[in-house]
Amino acid sequence: MNLNEDLEQHSTGQYGFTGTRLDDLTTFGGYTLVNIVVDRSGSVDPFSRDLEKVIQAAVLACRDAPRADSLLIRITTFNDQLTEHHGFKLLQNINPGDYDGFLRCGGGTALFDASDESVQCMLDYAGTLYGKDYTCN
Repeated sequence: MNLNEDLEQHSTGQYGFTGTRLDDLTTFGGYTLVNIVVDRSGSVDPFSRDLEKVIQAAVLACRDAPRADSLLIRITTFNDQLTEHHGFKLLQNINPGDYDGFLRCGGGTALFDASDESVQCMLDYAGTLYGKDYTCN
């Protein structure tokens, strides 16, 4: 299953990322972006299943948010490399079960790169949304 099949490619800054197709966005009040970044270096391997459960719990908790219908979540992981598990996806299109067994841990830790990429992609996608007259936080 391709978790990014309903997403389009963006590369407005230093990094490329995917996000929900702008034509598929229908909430006129704006959107909230959530970017979850997960360490999958070798040092967290003993805790990988716990990390997956935390991601599932975070996604499920977002469903209780007052504006859950306008929430877009992106999941990225990092070790030596940064990997987008899925781009900014509407919460209602996310199945928390898709996070079972997805972490493959090993390698070093590119924490600085992962942090920089996460913030830059969120800012770039927010700018794209603002450019289409959507508010965003």
